[in-house]
Amino acid sequence: MNGAEAKPAAAEITKAIRLDVSEFWEATADSYFTRVPRKHLLGELGAAIKPTLKKQIEGMKRADAAKAIQTELRGKKWLPIVMRNE
Repeated sequence: MNGAEAKPAAAEITKAIRLDVSEFWEATADSYFTRVPRKHLLGELGAAIKPTLKKQIEGMKRADAAKAIQTELRGKKWLPIVMRNE
């Protein structure tokens, strides 16, 4: 199974067991934000970050952008789409 096939399966498992990963894990620059392509990440963040920050991030280097996102989302229990129980 490749990553594209695993995402729907992971989402179904998360829903079935009603797992809220945000109670145990928080996205950080090291654990997530530097590992995802910026275009994908900005789309995934949606309304979780301020529009002004989103615009600033577009012009930042990857490490700086990841740290800015981490700071903005600290304590907000934001999760990547594949980890959400929706």
